Amino acid sequence: MTELLEKLTIAIPVYNDVKYIGRTIETCLTEAGKIVIYDNASDDGTSDVCAAFAKEHPHVTHIRHAENVGAFENFKRPLFDCDTEYFSWVGSHDLLGKNYAAPILKEMEKDPAAILAVGTIRHIDENGTETGRVSISRWVNKTRNKPPLKRLANCVANLKDCFMIYGVFRTDGLRKAWIDHALLGHDRVMLTKLAGHGNFLYVPGSIFYARNQDKARDAAKDQERRTEVLVAAKEKPLEKSLLPRNLGMVETVLSFVESDKDLKKALKIIDKINRRYVNRRYYQKLRLVKIAAMLLAGALLFWLWRI
Repeated sequence: MTELLEKLTIAIPVYNDVKYIGRTIETCLTEAGKIVIYDNASDDGTSDVCAAFAKEHPHVTHIRHAENVGAFENFKRPLFDCDTEYFSWVGSHDLLGKNYAAPILKEMEKDPAAILAVGTIRHIDENGTETGRVSISRWVNKTRNKPPLKRLANCVANLKDCFMIYGVFRTDGLRKAWIDHALLGHDRVMLTKLAGHGNFLYVPGSIFYARNQDKARDAAKDQERRTEVLVAAKEKPLEKSLLPRNLGMVETVLSFVESDKDLKKALKIIDKINRRYVNRRYYQKLRLVKIAAMLLAGALLFWLWRI
């Protein structure tokens, strides 16, 4: 284990994922000085697998909660327990490519303003076969070392899925930006906030394999599932509304306003949030109407030209 990798803690929050957890841990073993598994009171055999790895590998720690504390708390605790400079979550069914962490850490060492670095995200199915979907984040490099509102605008315009939350963070920066309450879309608000606080880096040679477990999963049902699993088993599920997420993004943008000039820039970013997240369907329909009108106008001009 190199001195650089000793600076990284990988946290694996898990609940009842016995099918995949062993392989996930295996891919992390050579990627960090510390690997900590936060076991959310699993009862399907996951705990036995995790305990066996911890017994065999001194740099692996298995922490099993006595009861289910909810996914939000199970992600929060490893961050605030971490005592290394760098930190990363890895999903309990996801995989790291060989030599994933070192190139990312080398780039972060060069840039003290970097708060997050991500590799190329390749999506795999339940059997580990690549689906062909690839998340490439070259857009983050466009606003490196730019003012906060420039970085925020870039993030709001280009962030699609939120698998970047499984990148490598500078621990102190992530803690300072942490939003300490559960909500649907917490990862998107966090990434937006982080973009204002520091540089994002894209390191293409580092490969993260994100597992898509259920192609047939209904989006509405998945949202309902999240409202339940984010909180502790005995707690009331979260509200299904995405209003807290959207307000969180708007509040984040406004928090970086220091002048009238900044406010003008912020309002443009907020308009983009409105178009992408609040009134998305309206603007999608509007775009379709504009395209249809252009095609109709083109057909009419062609007809007039013909006669």
